[in-house]
Amino acid sequence: MIKKITSTITGTSIFISILLISSRGIGIVREIIYAKQFGLTQQFDIFLVATVIPGIINNIFFYFAQNYFIPIYHKIPSDNNKIQNIFLRKSFWIFISFGIILLIILFLLRDIILENYLWNAGSDIKNTSTEIFLIFSITIPICAAYSILSAYLQAKLDFANPAIAQLLLNILIILSVLFLSNVYGIYAIPIGYIAGYSIQLIYIYLHSKLKFNIKLFRFDFLKKLNLPIKEAFIFILLIEIISSLHLLVDRYFVNYIDTGGISALNYSTNLFQTPISIFSYAISISIFPFISQQFNKLQFDELGNMFKKALKAIIIIFVGLTFIYLFWGDTIIKILFLRGAFTYKDTIATYNILKMHSIGIVFFAAYGIINRVIYSIDLRKQLFIITSLVLIIKIILNFLFVAELKQDGLALSTSISMIVLFITSFYFVIKKIKLKNISELIGYTFIIILNSLLTIILIYLFMILIKLNSEYDIYGLILFPIIFILNSRFIKIEEISIISKALLKIIKK
Repeated sequence: MIKKITSTITGTSIFISILLISSRGIGIVREIIYAKQFGLTQQFDIFLVATVIPGIINNIFFYFAQNYFIPIYHKIPSDNNKIQNIFLRKSFWIFISFGIILLIILFLLRDIILENYLWNAGSDIKNTSTEIFLIFSITIPICAAYSILSAYLQAKLDFANPAIAQLLLNILIILSVLFLSNVYGIYAIPIGYIAGYSIQLIYIYLHSKLKFNIKLFRFDFLKKLNLPIKEAFIFILLIEIISSLHLLVDRYFVNYIDTGGISALNYSTNLFQTPISIFSYAISISIFPFISQQFNKLQFDELGNMFKKALKAIIIIFVGLTFIYLFWGDTIIKILFLRGAFTYKDTIATYNILKMHSIGIVFFAAYGIINRVIYSIDLRKQLFIITSLVLIIKIILNFLFVAELKQDGLALSTSISMIVLFITSFYFVIKKIKLKNISELIGYTFIIILNSLLTIILIYLFMILIKLNSEYDIYGLILFPIIFILNSRFIKIEEISIISKALLKIIKK
């Protein structure tokens, strides 16, 4: 049944989206529990700062594994199982080895690293941050092993099990915070990550069917693999490192912003990135194998059409979401977080950041598609230059904005950086694949913006007419997607019909 559903790109995207919605839904529950237990406190700030470097390393492993392993795996003839297995085993042990090496380096440099971030903090805060840093760093080799096995399953078009594994990670973190935070306080979170990553690895290992035997522990098989991977390895690694440094740069300004500012930035970032990680990620990984195949066959027309359809799907989802966040972001924050240690003042602080994030959400989501295309069509060198430039822009903007806007300035610099990243990478892609009728995308975007504005006007006219009023303004939040979809169907926007039919098909199956 699952194979029937995922036989088309749209069906695959929707199926993956359903899995990711479940996973990210649990992730939002995790953030709700964080907010209830810790709110916008210095304690939670410490956790976010102390775990930023090991967390970034884990993210680099995860995305690097996908962008490095999957394209090269697809270049190996499908009937050559021996070479495929050699490449998998080689990658598996390289990732684990790097994970262990990085763990040792972080252990040795822990004081130097944290002193650069918490130079203005007292000894108690520094001691707490060091302990959290060391506990969380244990996850690095575990995540490295998981990342390569997850990429392997995706290369085999198994998207379900990696999503389920992510679900298990968040469940373990939630359980740890719920049952251990009263005893261990903020330490319950890194403990939950260790347990979650361990269960995640066990689950994904069992489904990868990778058998451990004595040959796996020998490295003489590395000589048998003759693939042009050195250049790809270096460029992809550098790109993933540079892309991940944005978060590191923001954490550096913890001493320059309000107490709880890093926490508010975290809650907003999760609200901002959750739909991106669901819809953009689902569409991008479902088109990734097809883009690679069409580029290798020089089928530029088919490639261009698929690329435009993917971007149109992103535009209609995320332009609408931009308006939702701008007009009803505070309502969403109240519904999700306003309880326990999270106060009304915290709601306002988080909403202000979310508005800044919303400016760049369409570009961020669209870049998720472009990034996959770039790796598929061998534009790694150009992407390396672009990401380096954007990081410099991000750093400069942080210094310019933080004095006046504090944490809001950090979010604004992120949005501007993502706009620059999208425009520059889009330029290189359209040149490489010879994309035609770009004005079609511009016109489409303009129509979706007008549709969103019309929807806002209709909602407020309706609410004034029947005198609806609510502290949470829940009516507008509910009405927007309904009216937006009805308007889209009325003006015959094709993507709405495609998404609706795919959803109905999956529900029936």
